[in-house]
Amino acid sequence: MEMYDFTIDLIREAGHLLEKEKKENFSVAIKNDNPKNIVTSLDIKIGEFISNRIHETYSKHGIHNEEAKDTTGNEYLWTIDPIDGTSSFARGIPQYSIAIGLLRNNVPVLGAVLDPVADELFSFRKGEGVWLNGEIIAPSRETELEKSFILLASGRKGDQFEWAGESLKKLLANVNKVKNFGSSALWLCYIASGRIEGAVAGTASTMDISSAVGILNEAGGVITDKEGNSALLSTTGTRLYASNNQEISSKLRKLLEH
Repeated sequence: MEMYDFTIDLIREAGHLLEKEKKENFSVAIKNDNPKNIVTSLDIKIGEFISNRIHETYSKHGIHNEEAKDTTGNEYLWTIDPIDGTSSFARGIPQYSIAIGLLRNNVPVLGAVLDPVADELFSFRKGEGVWLNGEIIAPSRETELEKSFILLASGRKGDQFEWAGESLKKLLANVNKVKNFGSSALWLCYIASGRIEGAVAGTASTMDISSAVGILNEAGGVITDKEGNSALLSTTGTRLYASNNQEISSKLRKLLEH
């Protein structure tokens, strides 16, 4: 089976399993002694389901799973976030997703992000296109902040809160609407599909949602750090700017970093 088709089938199966299992009791645990950072038993179960299927089919490939120990691979590396937006999921808020991506020599080459509640499947293949449930999508062409919908996520640590508070005030005064959603993978997909123009995160890691990074890049969007450098895939959280085009990206950074 071609790797893209394998990914689509696998993420659909994982979505069905998650929606079935969430009706039963599941446990919630705190990660890294931070009550704002949690993991559920279903994060673990779905992650293991996806990892096992990948290993059975592509045994020589590496796997990066947000909730488990990595395995290494020479050329190909699969990235998994079994529940992106765990806090929302644990509270019964329908703002979470499953993300599966494939890197070749650390470059996203294909991937998918599934919103199992809305039954929306975003996907891409490098050089071929980006889709929502099989239909081609594209970002908004908006270039003016005052007409833009922007998402702001503060981060979980105290040193980010002051910046986030000041940023919220600036955004409220200069953009159309300020939003916040539970899944960072969906933020990028919403930009790629023209639903919002940008997203700013006080801290975000990108490796586990490489599929969403690939989706936005393939759609022609922009993802940078606070200096405007192209954001590299990383397991370390950093301030992140994602936008529909370079104009909005530059204006957001000028507004919030100066």
